[in-house]
Amino acid sequence: MNKVYPSKKDIFIFIIICLIVSLASSIKAAMESRTLLSWLITLLIVMGWMAMFLLLFPVKYIIDGDNLLICCGFQRKRISISQIIYVRRSHNLLASPALSVDRLEIVFKEKNTDSILISPRNRIDFVEDLKAINPDIDISKAL
Repeated sequence: MNKVYPSKKDIFIFIIICLIVSLASSIKAAMESRTLLSWLITLLIVMGWMAMFLLLFPVKYIIDGDNLLICCGFQRKRISISQIIYVRRSHNLLASPALSVDRLEIVFKEKNTDSILISPRNRIDFVEDLKAINPDIDISKAL
């Protein structure tokens, strides 16, 4: 049984990306010469527009049996739910497969302890579904 949770989306993330692209475009327009700096700014503009393009792709989180599949644009990450140690709320702005600042940090154990930030639209149901599969997950700071 697959259960799909789309990412919650905030206008804040969209505005930040637009501001970065606009600032880079303004700097680029002000520069007339073809220097290394000019090429780096052009690269920044292209990367900004690529980020905007990827926002059009769905960001979703799929619970499939004992696996949590995190899909963001062309990237996929699979985490075994049995390896999740805890889930807690976060407002960390680090780059992550999350389109909202209302995020969950999932800490899990693979070779080393690792974490990922996500932003499922229906956070409470998502956390409860994880807990139903792995009752050992600490969700005390997630709700």
